[in-house]
Amino acid sequence: MGFRPHQAVLALAGVAIIAAWLFSAHAPWWWVPVGVATASMALPVSGADTVGSLVGTGLNFYSRSRWHVLEVLDVDQGTMIMAKGSSPVRCYRLGHRGRLDLAEGDLRVGEALRDLTDSLAQRSSETRLSLHVLSRGDAPITILALEPDINAPRGWSDGVDLASVVAPAPGVLERWTYLRRDATLLRCYRVLDFSAVQERRTLLETLLREVTTTSVSLMVEVLPSSRARRLTARAAHQLDSDVAAASAAGFRRSARTSARQARLARREVSVAQGRALLRVAVYVTTEAANLHDLREAHRSLWRGAQEAGLQLERGVGRQFRWWSAQLPGGPVW
Repeated sequence: MGFRPHQAVLALAGVAIIAAWLFSAHAPWWWVPVGVATASMALPVSGADTVGSLVGTGLNFYSRSRWHVLEVLDVDQGTMIMAKGSSPVRCYRLGHRGRLDLAEGDLRVGEALRDLTDSLAQRSSETRLSLHVLSRGDAPITILALEPDINAPRGWSDGVDLASVVAPAPGVLERWTYLRRDATLLRCYRVLDFSAVQERRTLLETLLREVTTTSVSLMVEVLPSSRARRLTARAAHQLDSDVAAASAAGFRRSARTSARQARLARREVSVAQGRALLRVAVYVTTEAANLHDLREAHRSLWRGAQEAGLQLERGVGRQFRWWSAQLPGGPVW
């Protein structure tokens, strides 16, 4: 119904407290403000955040240390990043020209990565990989992070110095809305919704063209084909059953429901034909020398994302966790 579990619990608890006060002859008066406060915790604030989730995030933020250390260690056949977790990876660098490849080289790279995920779907367990576009002046760097036992497609070169790219400064100080590393301020965002992006338009092209964007990280989890077929079949069957029950009760099928039903049907057919089912997360990081420039970068990025049809989450109180999640390999997965 569009509610998160904690929203439903808080709303029902607030209504129950107020109802108990109404029907009880000896209930104290303070039950009413308690019930109202409890129900108000379920109100949405922005994106996926609610009043209750922000209160919990704030309590967690102010009760723990805000000084963190990032380590990059060389291990057998790869590199291990330690930041709120650890993950051994092997990184490859793409040789390309400019910020965007306009000679259809990006299509060939994308098809090679799609074929790679299709082959990884034949494994018996989940496989993780990540793709990172880092802006370093006029020379962007594209990095593919794979598990040490996976080889990169053709066109990717080995030997990336991950320590110089990811961890030039090991100490990270976390603030409510940004991170500080030496004299640099960072702010990390997560893409919440892609549904408003127009068809036949590159999904992240606008973000890559933004001059304020420091990095765009695409984190991918490839599900095994056997599990993917079960998930897609179950999702399609559940939606079809809900639509049939609603139609039998006299409710009209909305255009949004029809579009979702068609999308699930296409996904089920694609997975049945051997395509991989992916779980995807996209993080965007901006960088500035001071707070004024960081705010300007935020406004520019937010405006560009809205024009592209992307909905961003701000990540207040979770900056280090999100920043760690978008590092090569995703140490906090």
